[in-house]
Amino acid sequence: MNVTMPSQSIRPRLIKLVGGSEREADRRIDLASSELVTMRTVKLGKVLTADVSGEVELLIGAGPRVEAVRVASGPSQLQQLTPAIRRATLSVAFPEPDDSVKLLRRGVVSCSSGGSARSS
Repeated sequence: MNVTMPSQSIRPRLIKLVGGSEREADRRIDLASSELVTMRTVKLGKVLTADVSGEVELLIGAGPRVEAVRVASGPSQLQQLTPAIRRATLSVAFPEPDDSVKLLRRGVVSCSSGGSARSS
């Protein structure tokens, strides 16, 4: 249900599973959506003092650990986040430790002047 165009057969099945309540189905969909955002968000701490956001590409190796960071779009200030991103602890399912396996991921980085930086 958390995709741009979910299958038309899923919602009725979910409603049936939760006892026929559309309200309960909507509540569970909203809860799951927010849990997905939380699961894929990595907090980087207070790195910048400006409101900035952009996209980054990460090369992830065994560990998992970030081996390379490239700012794909956004202001040049995002380059300052590179060390914090490389130190970040990732919760990525990764195959058995094998230095030949790499994972390329693209994500959004945002910083707020009143808070901290985060990547998702």
